Amino acid sequence: MLNAVIYSRVSSESERQDTQRQTSELVEYAQMMRYTIVEIYEEKVSGFKKNEQRPVFSKMLEDISTKKIDKVLVWELSRIGRSVLNSLQNIQVLHDMKVGIYIKNFNLETLNEDKTPNSLAMFMVQILFAVANMES
Repeated sequence: MLNAVIYSRVSSESERQDTQRQTSELVEYAQMMRYTIVEIYEEKVSGFKKNEQRPVFSKMLEDISTKKIDKVLVWELSRIGRSVLNSLQNIQVLHDMKVGIYIKNFNLETLNEDKTPNSLAMFMVQILFAVANMES
């Protein structure tokens, strides 16, 4: 059985935005895939902030470095971040720890089952980050 964490983020502190929908859909997916959810991380902070300004994301990375985690589940790619360079660096940090990312809205896995990078998924990730950056 695979161990997974869920990371949900919204940009605004407003009452209108919350992480409930992201988290519940990812919990449902994890249950369907029979993943063990080790932790759920939820944060209200802009994706343009650096990791040092995203305490929950930083805590997740710290926890992953000390726990046996196989996957980070996110609802969409922009939850990792909005800065293309910073986000790709975050993905690389996770890959260096042999932790893949599952991006629900595109059904993408960044690592193959053997923990090697999924080249096609990473190509898509780079394109999607560029598009997301232009949108914002």
